Amino acid sequence: MSDSAAASTARQRDWADRLADRYRVAFDATLVDWFNGRQWQGQGSGEFCEPCSPASLLEPCPAAIWPGMMPPDVLPVLGNRYGDWLCLRLGADDRVAEILHWYHGGGDWIPWGRTLAEAIAFQQIRDRLSGPEYRHSDPAEIVRRSAADDPLFAWARQHLPAMVTTRIDELDAAASGSDAKASLDALLATDVAVVPLHAEAILRALETPLRNANRTLLAGLPVDWETEARLWRFDADLIPESQREAVAGLLDLPAEALNRQDWDRAERLARRVAAMRCDLAWAGSIVGWAEERRGDRAAAAAAYCRVLPASAFADQSVRFRIHGHEQDKFAGERLESLLAAEPNLLDHDQAACHHRDYWQCWSKSSPAERPAAVAAYWAGQADQAAAEGDWPAAYHALVAQGWDLGLPSLVDYVPLLQQIVAAAQHAGYAARAAVATTHLQCLQQRFPG
Repeated sequence: MSDSAAASTARQRDWADRLADRYRVAFDATLVDWFNGRQWQGQGSGEFCEPCSPASLLEPCPAAIWPGMMPPDVLPVLGNRYGDWLCLRLGADDRVAEILHWYHGGGDWIPWGRTLAEAIAFQQIRDRLSGPEYRHSDPAEIVRRSAADDPLFAWARQHLPAMVTTRIDELDAAASGSDAKASLDALLATDVAVVPLHAEAILRALETPLRNANRTLLAGLPVDWETEARLWRFDADLIPESQREAVAGLLDLPAEALNRQDWDRAERLARRVAAMRCDLAWAGSIVGWAEERRGDRAAAAAAYCRVLPASAFADQSVRFRIHGHEQDKFAGERLESLLAAEPNLLDHDQAACHHRDYWQCWSKSSPAERPAAVAAYWAGQADQAAAEGDWPAAYHALVAQGWDLGLPSLVDYVPLLQQIVAAAQHAGYAARAAVATTHLQCLQQRFPG
């Protein structure tokens, strides 16, 4: 081998170091193996099947980054051919904190695992579970399913506990059954891909024949879709007794088939997620609604209040059937309803006191005005934190300014990303600053001037 060829080979084997230098990130052994072992050169058999090459991520403006839509702390690494990505999300310690499934049709996201191996394992699990599917929305093309011998999963196996891969292999044996509950419980016990597995289990617990009902199907009933019927798909117990026979008839089912939801299980699972983090509003919304079902309005309001400031892009409202008007959040809708009946409901709740200013901003603006009002609220929080020298708080407020309800135009993200980069640098978030800088460069290249 010539000296130049040897040097070229050495550089290619050192992709992880080059990316680490570019993005100021400390990769774990899994990602070092992914990049230096050239796992990204292969193609998967499932939905997320096209790895992003390290050479493309080293470009000044990587094509895979969707600036202003993707959160500013993510780096895409594995795509599905029609715009969605599994992304590395950078943490405050300059390490990869988790892997996000980022959906291009609106910018929504959900964690898929703490490592890339976990995320690939979750894809394998999702594709092999029996029963209904719970995709984010109607897919843009026929969804590919991971083969048992998927090459990406073959790589992931090497970085997963043996108990996990055994459980996944057992899914094929259980595929003939229609209930995936036992399989999910076994997988949840492994502590791998915790968040998406809980979401999958909750969706299955809340399965209802009305899940895919629409305005057209129910048009003949004396009920308003927006204010009442749309939530029947979320909680079938909301269907009035006087209309249950008619609704069941539209679905060609007996009325008792509408009562299949397991709210006890859904609440139990949602509480686990809500205890881990408050940035995933779907978990808090499930908990809040379960409290409402029990008649504990104060506990419900507290649960909603805790997750109200969470990004609307992370609420999974389409899959959980809790979406309403474009600028609404389910937690906001429910808080408004509860407080209209009992204005003092949150007076003695410490978490509610912490979010009181946010709630005032939210409740005093109309849905049309709300994105601008919420963005202004977070801008004010960022300014205050910066004035106090609390740069971590300023950084998080600036991210919320752009990714709570979103900004009117992508070009509005140029000055915001500049502020985010500066705040990250002041906070000592080297990796976040480097990734946000790259997002900024991509946006400026695509929207010059």
